[in-house]
Amino acid sequence: MSHHATLPTADIPPAPVISLGTKIAEIRVGNLAMNVAGGLLLVLISVAAILLAHALPHFASPQRWHLLILVGSLLALLPVHEGLHAAGLMKFARVPWKKIRFGLIWPWGIAYCHCAIPISIRSYCRMALLPVAVTGLVAIVALLWYPSDVMGFVTGMVLAAGACDVWTVYKLRRFDREMLIQDSATECGGDVFARA
Repeated sequence: MSHHATLPTADIPPAPVISLGTKIAEIRVGNLAMNVAGGLLLVLISVAAILLAHALPHFASPQRWHLLILVGSLLALLPVHEGLHAAGLMKFARVPWKKIRFGLIWPWGIAYCHCAIPISIRSYCRMALLPVAVTGLVAIVALLWYPSDVMGFVTGMVLAAGACDVWTVYKLRRFDREMLIQDSATECGGDVFARA
């Protein structure tokens, strides 16, 4: 008897069976490039957000408990980000939970949510941008509500975490939205196929 937890999927119809045609392209963002781009964005966005926080009239001076906000944000960001990818796969592409995998790419320490079946590029792009849209909006609202150095850094961290996703969607812009993409299990991106 299995003791694995499963999510209820009664309201999610099964994904249609899709036949792959000719492989058109490999779209990837390498792990090194992703870390460099993410690091640069983290610095740039954090500095801009901290400057914005200081410019607001209700800026909050540093407090000891701000460290709790930072640690909590660091611990929550990866599971929330990858969980939103999974939610996007189930919502936009009707991917069943059993076809979604989570893990870390070593030695880079990159968390991932992997889809084991091909989906349309349209669904893939929606899924890819969902975490940065949701967490980015929350972080920006929090920064404006409670402008502080720590919220500026958290905003930078949240938006930089979506660097690979935005970059991949940008690379997919030249393909028809109804073409298929098979997610890569080892790198950000995937292989683009025509429909059979």
